[in-house]
Amino acid sequence: MLFRIFRLFSHQCSENALFGFNQNKRSMENDVKQRVREVIDANAESTYAFSKEIRVKQTTVSDYLNNGKTPSWAVIRGIIEEYSDISLEWLLRGKGPMYISDIPTDDDTDQVLDLKAEITRLRAERDELRKGVEELRKGVEPLRQEVIELRAINRYQEKRLDKLAGLLREEPQLSIAAEKRTDYITNPIIK
Repeated sequence: MLFRIFRLFSHQCSENALFGFNQNKRSMENDVKQRVREVIDANAESTYAFSKEIRVKQTTVSDYLNNGKTPSWAVIRGIIEEYSDISLEWLLRGKGPMYISDIPTDDDTDQVLDLKAEITRLRAERDELRKGVEELRKGVEPLRQEVIELRAINRYQEKRLDKLAGLLREEPQLSIAAEKRTDYITNPIIK
């Protein structure tokens, strides 16, 4: 079956050449060569090791990669047989991921949908938190103003206390009355 697909692929390339689509053919051949090079880079230590693995002469592989020859069915078949995880559709057409194991399955699709739902939920939660922060900022401003006013009142009260303390030092009799007044305030006599 793979042989039929490749023959059809090769036949289409030949037909395109007959109808004046040489540019397309060259581009497609270069793309296949580029993908074969990617397979070598990802899976083999060298072109020599690759040619041994797919059971093709090293000079044949070098001709495909360096001298402008189109990869033969033997090379394509060798890649698919030796590297069973390589996607034939990717290798011939450049469609989809390089590895079959990277093609999403139904389980992957469910996970993606779950992740998208989680992202949507987290975005909604983030938006609610932003609204809450904004409301807190609005509530903090009046409190900030109140703190400023209380500090001003506190400074005013401290100045008054300093003046009173100065007066008490100057007038000892006022000091005794002030002590009695303080005692009454801290320990009131309830009758």
